[in-house]
Amino acid sequence: MNDELKYDVFLSHNSADKPAVLQIGSALQKAGLRSFLDIWHLQRGMSFQPGLSSALDESGCCAVFLGPSPDGPWQNEELHYALNRAARTRDDYRVIPVLLPGSDPARMDGFLALRTWVDFRHGLDDQAALTTI
Repeated sequence: MNDELKYDVFLSHNSADKPAVLQIGSALQKAGLRSFLDIWHLQRGMSFQPGLSSALDESGCCAVFLGPSPDGPWQNEELHYALNRAARTRDDYRVIPVLLPGSDPARMDGFLALRTWVDFRHGLDDQAALTTI
């Protein structure tokens, strides 16, 4: 991906889905993608909002993970930020819905529903799905 950016992909998720996102994020790292995940990059004890917006700005795309839990409030903010950036760049910045096991594709609504998604509903070890992020 773009060497001028700090991260190839920002991993947006609900905290309840963190174990699945950690597994996929680790696999992306092993595949050579620089992934932003809050637990890996945000400093403990510091305000996290500026770190999230900076990381979104410094990422080539945003993967929005949808699991069995509803969207969290910060994930919702990240999604709106990413979709706004995609609109401003005429989709140079990609926003990629990622369906985790137990998720329902019908949860994708609004502008997110207009995007093609990556499907991990059959398992987190799906190599074909991993290569499409």
